[in-house]
Amino acid sequence: MTAEPSADIPDFLRERLDELGLEALRATAEFARNGSYVAPEEVPDDVVEAFALQDDETLEAVATYVEELGTTKASSIGATATKRDDDAGNDDTEGDDGGWATSKIRDWRGR
Repeated sequence: MTAEPSADIPDFLRERLDELGLEALRATAEFARNGSYVAPEEVPDDVVEAFALQDDETLEAVATYVEELGTTKASSIGATATKRDDDAGNDDTEGDDGGWATSKIRDWRGR
């Protein structure tokens, strides 16, 4: 599954968003949705400046895209970690709630 950006999101902003890590994506989604004048420190300054030039419809499209992108990246991290553990012969699932990757996905989803 890949995140599909809306046509409402300018290319330069989409490209910048694609570069962000999970924590910055989560903070960016929250910032785009709540319309606050003060951005969380995880949101890069250039993204904050770009948001100032966007209308409400674009910010909503950005928030939706960033949430999907974060979920996609978190799933990818989980798949990579699982494959790495499998390749290393690690079977640490006994008594485990899914490991590091699952915990990161749960964090991203706010659970």
